[in-house]
Amino acid sequence: MLRREQAHALIDKLFDLRDSLVGKAVPPAAARHFRAARREALLGIRELVDHALMALDAESPEGDGTEEPKPIPVEE
Repeated sequence: MLRREQAHALIDKLFDLRDSLVGKAVPPAAARHFRAARREALLGIRELVDHALMALDAESPEGDGTEEPKPIPVEE
């Protein structure tokens, strides 16, 4: 599991990458790869949040921790 510092560093690198490409001509194929990479990073962050929510629910007296998070539809 990612530690907090690692997650923050990953997010910082993603923003640095985006900022370094803003205003520059990026070939369409490269742009597709970068978009896919950003999407995968966000999906990874979603998994981290879902995992944290499930752990929190497991600690809660109301929940037994067995509830699965409701899937959120993702538009392509």
